[in-house]
Amino acid sequence: MDDDTFFLSQIPSPKSTRVRPKKISSLLSKVLTKYGVESQQAAESLRAKWNEAVGPAIAESTRIGNIQRGSLFVAVDNNLVAQELHMRKREILKTLKQDPAFAEIRDLKFRIGSP
Repeated sequence: MDDDTFFLSQIPSPKSTRVRPKKISSLLSKVLTKYGVESQQAAESLRAKWNEAVGPAIAESTRIGNIQRGSLFVAVDNNLVAQELHMRKREILKTLKQDPAFAEIRDLKFRIGSP
């Protein structure tokens, strides 16, 4: 083996610098999360499901709050609406849980005023 061949054999082979393609779904999910679009879509989906569960008349008197520890907090305009919702709680929960995205909701908490 001559000197040139020996020295050339000591040079490490270059690593592939080619960027591997990624799935568009993983990139899209990251972008939606980064800009908060994903959470806005989830909130809008919950509002639509809530309107379906309680009906448009009662939905106008409510404002959906956060989900904490399996409880969905809902602000209501007055005691009458809160009482109506409390009596229909099981039915409302059943309707909400039909959507797998809201299966985590185990209880409804109603408050008079802002959420």
